[in-house]
Amino acid sequence: MRRRVVWIVAGVAALVVGAAVVDSLVRMQTEDRIASEVTAIPGIETEPGVTIGGFPFLTQLAAGSLQRVRLTAPTATVEGLLLEDVVVELTGVLTEEPYTASDATMTARTTADAVEEVLTVELDLEVRDDVLVATTDVLGLPLDVVLLPQAAGRDVQVDVTGFRLAGLGVSADALPADLMATLQGLRFSLDGLPVGMTLTEVEVADGALSLRAEGADLDLATVALP
Repeated sequence: MRRRVVWIVAGVAALVVGAAVVDSLVRMQTEDRIASEVTAIPGIETEPGVTIGGFPFLTQLAAGSLQRVRLTAPTATVEGLLLEDVVVELTGVLTEEPYTASDATMTARTTADAVEEVLTVELDLEVRDDVLVATTDVLGLPLDVVLLPQAAGRDVQVDVTGFRLAGLGVSADALPADLMATLQGLRFSLDGLPVGMTLTEVEVADGALSLRAEGADLDLATVALP
């Protein structure tokens, strides 16, 4: 009797292990498929890293919806802006047409140098003490223009919050009119984000600009999950 019980337990254990192996293999195959076909990260030159969350995976497929899908890319370019450390988190990913994600969040970082490249005016930008600063000269004296980048739909709006001339705070009235005209309405576009996603946060910290975009019912393009 004991031997029979042992064989039954061993058989059940083998089935469980086998099921787990199959679950893992199908998960990896699906991750590879998503990496080659999905377009949730715009402007990437190589396939993204893909991780599907939730266990077991096969029951998610059977239900027609994946709980969580995480996509990563070291760099991406959106409307000429170089983004780094790009992460897209998807939830509620449908495994049949129309292949959408119910919610999506993208985070990325960009540098002051990258922002310089997409502005319509020439400014020397740097991040200094977690503040975005543009530097120029006025009457031979160094002028720091303190800037505040903010999310504005699918654009980043850059507002001027202060001036320091030769290290001293000055008012806008004391500066040349042509300089002030140049600084009005600074913004750059991220319209190349996936349809349905908009910027929700722009933060200057740790020597860079951190961006966050969110959306719903994100179209995952041509991906067809097994």
